[in-house]
Amino acid sequence: MYLGQFWTEPRLAFGLKNRTISLGGAAAERFWLPDTFFVNAIDTKIHHMLFTNKKVWVNLTDGFVMLSAR
Repeated sequence: MYLGQFWTEPRLAFGLKNRTISLGGAAAERFWLPDTFFVNAIDTKIHHMLFTNKKVWVNLTDGFVMLSAR
């Protein structure tokens, strides 16, 4: 499953022009993440992986954050 989430974090809006940073792995766990749920889910299981496959992009102009996870 591929999951992409987008949100704005005002604490990361520094007003820098055209500055985007990309972080992956353990750094993605240090960010605040919105709660994710699936409407009408009857039974769910969390599959634990040996390695996290996450990446976070942060736009330092306006605090726009994108999380990509598989």
